[in-house]
Amino acid sequence: MMKIALDECVDMLGKEFVEQHKHLCCCTYGLSHEGKFLYNLGMDTEEIDVPMGDETPMKFYAYVVVDPINGKVTRDYKNSILPS
Repeated sequence: MMKIALDECVDMLGKEFVEQHKHLCCCTYGLSHEGKFLYNLGMDTEEIDVPMGDETPMKFYAYVVVDPINGKVTRDYKNSILPS
């Protein structure tokens, strides 16, 4: 499921764009109460110093939901922040 979700998020952000900034990407994932696999790929375009324990939003986010039974991926555009 992670590979399916990662590929979908990379597609949402743009493969070339992610490739340029892949060292500034990170993901989060987990399961919803309904058993759906939730995945987020966050990405910055420049390095910034963030103190340990501090929260600094990333510039872009791609969110997807994967149904583990049939592998269907749903893009969550409402919570995503994508490049123009």
